[in-house]
This record gives sequence, structure tokens and C-alpha cells, in this order.
Amino acid sequence: PGSGSYISQVPIDGELRTTAYRAVSGWPLVVFAGVNHERFFQPWRHQVLSVSLVAALAWSLTAAAAVAVYRFALREAGAMQSIAAHVLQQQHSQHRISELLQEQAAMLNNDLVGMIKVQGRVLTWKNRAFERMLGYRAGELEGRPMRELYPDQEEFDRVGREAYPHLARGSNCRLQVRMRCKNGQSIWVDLNGMPLSETESFWMALDVTATRQVHETLQHAAFHDVLTQLPNRALLLQRLQHSLAQPRRPADEVAVCYLDLDGFKAVNDALGHDAGDALLVQLARRMAGQLREEDTVARIGGDEFVVVLGPMPADDWRRVLDRVAAAINQPVTLGDGRIVRVGASVGVAVAGEVLAHDAAPDRAPRPAELLSRADQAMLAAKREGKGRWRLADSALTEAAGQG
Repeated sequence: PGSGSYISQVPIDGELRTTAYRAVSGWPLVVFAGVNHERFFQPWRHQVLSVSLVAALAWSLTAAAAVAVYRFALREAGAMQSIAAHVLQQQHSQHRISELLQEQAAMLNNDLVGMIKVQGRVLTWKNRAFERMLGYRAGELEGRPMRELYPDQEEFDRVGREAYPHLARGSNCRLQVRMRCKNGQSIWVDLNGMPLSETESFWMALDVTATRQVHETLQHAAFHDVLTQLPNRALLLQRLQHSLAQPRRPADEVAVCYLDLDGFKAVNDALGHDAGDALLVQLARRMAGQLREEDTVARIGGDEFVVVLGPMPADDWRRVLDRVAAAINQPVTLGDGRIVRVGASVGVAVAGEVLAHDAAPDRAPRPAELLSRADQAMLAAKREGKGRWRLADSALTEAAGQG
């Protein structure tokens, strides 16, 4: 494909990398950009290690305090020989317990990892890091329902549905959720919860918004065209597969429309690649504006686009395709004021019609097959004089009209 991504171990240094690539339009070049997994995930591993060490140290200090109290009680029983020795030992033990509690408080009130205690989904204790993470001043969160800390009821219910069954079984749970800051903004938080009793739980929270944003940026780049921000071929095939798998009424159809712009090369040659790119961006917006939310328009290379329509009532795709073609045919004003105009040749493959003329009609149509048939129909429309659309199956092309 002209663009995509893959994961591989690079022979030069033996490191595992995620590499994205894209062919440079108009040039015999392919640009590769790789992200080293070890270096990329190293900050995240450091965060996980820090959280684990803080939690382990906090619980170790709690256990140490309990052991100290127990030993103190034993020593008290055996210290009846001397009131002075008993008082001295008691003072020493109390001093040691006080030191342990102070150390534990220092760990819990760190500035890196947010920590809270929740009872009945009401916040009963929090440390400074958690308050600062959500932008609250000291004491403002005391006794608040946890619902107020989530952006909506759906996210609040999701935490209850996914986390609390684990706590009820005595297990720890971990999930990433959106939480609402005091100023109304939402952040992504990595929550790690553990049960303290039947009604109380302890949670550690870490702000992972920056990590999520980087991940979403890479995810978007892997499945979208760099110029137009439309879905690329990989995402197109996924959405087409989803449309074909959706339950639909018997009369509903899924139509795949393969579009090639007529006259784009002349604009690109006469006005330059920048003008051509600006034209593609505007046409991409126009096409997307004519579609429903469940439809998809993708750029799959050069001046070629694919529109997936459906499921919708049979032949309704014709009216949608007419709107898309009309939007393309409208003049386009470029940034420098020059006006250009292009058209489109379109090939259409309708899933139901493909199956009706298939040797094995019981099987589901494959996305790549529909895309290939629509491409062939588009080439036939080009040969017939451009500015036309044509159905994929030869037995049906007599009914095709001009776009």
C-alpha cells in the first residue's frame, strides 16, 4: 500500500520499533518514520515503577507499625519488674510508632501519585497529589461523592461496572478513566484500586493524559491520510467490513463508490502541487459534508477517493452519489483567488448486486473484492468519456447513467 505502519525488530541495533511509512505523491520516494519501543515506553515504565515502590513502601510501613505495637504489648507484659523500665520502654515504643506513622504520612502525601480512600463511592480521604491533579485546594474534596469527579454518568457507571466486582472478590483492579478537574476539563487517569473492607477501598491515581494523547496521535496517523485527514485504505477496509456485518433490512444495501477526479492532473501541472493539495483538501471536506455519520469517505492515494454508503434502502445510494458528484463539480476557489473546476468518474459496487451474480451467493462479500470491482467500474467509466458513474457488474451497467 501507499502508506501504512508495521512493527519490526530492526537488524541494525536489534531494537523493536513501530514504523509508519508513506509514499511521496509525485516522487519515487517513500518516507519512513520509526519510534523505538524501548525509549518510547521508558517514561511510562518509570512511572509504573515509582507507583509500585510508593505503594509497597506505604503498606510496608503500615505492617511495620502493627508489628511495633504488637511487640510493645509483649514487652509491657514482661516489664512489670520495674515501673521505671516499663515507662521508659513505653515512651520508646510510642516514639518509634510516631516515627513510623510520620514516615507513612510522608509517603502517602507525596506529590507524584494521587491516593484516595473511598467508602460507599464517597471520598473519605485524599492526599495532596490527588487534589493537585484535579486542581482542588486542600480540604475541598473531603466527603464528596465520587460521581462529581467524573465528566458524565456513563463514565461513573463504567467504573462501577468494571472495577467494583473485582473489589468485591477481594482482588485488585486497574483501569484508565476520564476524570473531571475543578475547572471542568477532563483528564485521563490510571486508577489502581484494592479493597480494604467490604465497603472501603484504597486507590492510587496517576495522570496519563500526555501518554494517551501521544498514543491517540500515533493511532490517528496510522489510519488517516496526512493531507486531507480522511480515513486511509486500512481504516476504510475496517469500516467497510463493519458496514457489511451490520444487521439490516432485506431491502437495504451497502454501496462502494470508487471516485477518480477528472481534470485534477491539469490543475496540478498548471498551478503546482500546492494548489493541487489545496484542491484535494477542499473537495474532501465537500464530500464528507454530503454524507451521513455512518457513511465513510476515504482517500486512498493521489486523486482517488472511496465512499462507502449504507446500509440504506436500495437505490438511495444513487441520490447520495448525485449529491457528492454535484459537490465535486462546483468551482473551487484556491487560497490565491484562482478558481478551478474538476469532475469525477465513479465506479459503484453494490454488495447485494455482487452477490446476486456470484457463483456462491451464500457467502458474504469481502471488502477488498467490492473495492476491486468498484475500481474496475470506475476505469470503465473513464474509458467511456469521464464525468460518469457505472455499476460494477456488466449485466447491470446498462442501467447506469451519467453523474
